[in-house]
Amino acid sequence: MENSSNNYCRICELIVNPFYGGELRPCDTPFYGTKSFLVIPALGPLSVGHAMIVSKKHSTSLLSMEKDIREEFEGVCSVLSEKWPHEQLIFAEHGSSSIDGSGPCIAHTHVNVIPGVPEEALKLDQLGHSLLASGSLGRMPTMSESYFLIGRENVWSLYQSGATTSQYLRQLLYRSFGLLHWDWRLLPNEAVAAETLEKWSSYLTL
Repeated sequence: MENSSNNYCRICELIVNPFYGGELRPCDTPFYGTKSFLVIPALGPLSVGHAMIVSKKHSTSLLSMEKDIREEFEGVCSVLSEKWPHEQLIFAEHGSSSIDGSGPCIAHTHVNVIPGVPEEALKLDQLGHSLLASGSLGRMPTMSESYFLIGRENVWSLYQSGATTSQYLRQLLYRSFGLLHWDWRLLPNEAVAAETLEKWSSYLTL
């Protein structure tokens, strides 16, 4: 789905011009990229290392994208998992609906990369979200409605999102990381984003 010129998209803006805010912030600075994706520190990170894989081309969600692009995405996940020397990484997406844009706060493909998520924290079927599919990313169906996608150790779980609000996954996780609030707008944690950029940049150049 192409981005309409009438609709502002923060991620599209930073891809075209990382200095769009007047300065190059750590959270707008890519530290890894491929043909279709960039990886940037998350704004309002839950912990050091929290990053986002974003699509260069505007799309509403990972599972609305073509199979070859999903394979490229899996390659990005493999590189990040191999290079991060600390806790296990989890990959988490609240995919936006291509029908009405509902779902996350930004309707542009962005998959969170989060170290150290507790094993039980994002088993969403235990929280009332139906498990739609599980296995390799290539076996996941194409989705036009909002959903949750959780990846750990190359196993992906697709859940129905239902009528959940944006930042729902953050609301589930913020206490696990000792944060005072889940909203990245209220706690941008730009110093942690800067440390995240520094660490990832060093690991990926080793």
